[in-house]
Amino acid sequence: MGTTNLIHKVPQPASPWENFTFASFFACAGGADFGMKAAGANPVYVNEFRRSVAELHRLNHGFPVDTRSITETGVTDYGSPTIMLGGFPCQPFSKAGNQLGGQDARGQMGVVFAEKIMAAKPPAFICENVAPFLTKPEFADVYGAMLAVWGDAYVVTPTLLNACHYGVPQSRERAFIIGYRRDLGIRFRAGTITPSYHTATIRTAIADLVGLAIPMAGKSPLTGHEYAVSALAPYLRAFGRIRGWDQPSYTVVCGIGSLPLHPDPLPICMAGQPGVLLSNQTGTWHRRLTVRECARIQTFPDDFAFGNASLTLAHDVLGNAIPPDLMERIAVAVRSDLVRAGVVSQSAPAQLRLVA
Repeated sequence: MGTTNLIHKVPQPASPWENFTFASFFACAGGADFGMKAAGANPVYVNEFRRSVAELHRLNHGFPVDTRSITETGVTDYGSPTIMLGGFPCQPFSKAGNQLGGQDARGQMGVVFAEKIMAAKPPAFICENVAPFLTKPEFADVYGAMLAVWGDAYVVTPTLLNACHYGVPQSRERAFIIGYRRDLGIRFRAGTITPSYHTATIRTAIADLVGLAIPMAGKSPLTGHEYAVSALAPYLRAFGRIRGWDQPSYTVVCGIGSLPLHPDPLPICMAGQPGVLLSNQTGTWHRRLTVRECARIQTFPDDFAFGNASLTLAHDVLGNAIPPDLMERIAVAVRSDLVRAGVVSQSAPAQLRLVA
């Protein structure tokens, strides 16, 4: 098993920090929250609109989740967190979504989140979305509207980060927008995030799970080793989303039809069996990654429980998550800036935590 997974199997005590708290919005099942807590931040509020997803968050984090729409929440709900964190809906901006941007009501949730930030005025905020949110001109109106809400109150830094450069075994480029309240006199710089000193690969993440995969049948509770048996999404048939054992995986996405395929080819006798797909990239037959394999590649802890979630919901929450290991590195960099600004302080000597 790779170093990334060993970190999660042997929990390390977080360093104690004063005034290092966060409010999590669009929290999904809490991938980002795992990373924030690993960096020593304490949650003070969690919001997730989808009740089935909120239940998974509660199951794995043991923290109350507000299931109202973010539009119904206010400062009285989350008080004065140090950081407001949110990966607002990506479907209007993703190539796998409708790409309607601000014309889709979900595309305005970034602006709503910006307004909530301005109402609370925390020292810092972290927003996340798919890379096209920052790179495609047709989405500039939504980002521009968010900047207009913040005005001169925040020093805002947009950046693109690929998770594979930060210890996560997949190519996953995402847009991050990090802001510090202007009166603090600091600016976030992406170069302060500690990179990985080696490339995490599919092998380091899931090699020990070989032989455990089973095709999903019926609606039985998940063991985590099930793989989907539906057809490959049409726009992916040309290349099949396969990478070798010693490469980072393709992006773990939320749609079952677009999931990466396992690197090991299957015997030709399995051709035509449920969930066994022909890759035009390799000319060989492969299965999709299982739920647990996707969780590993997203750097979720091995004890993450899926409760009564369906296979579709399990892949949804994994694919929509910010990888915990990436979020931890971002949070550590933000924490350092806030210490320098006198917002966060250390109440006891830090206990070093291994970072792959």
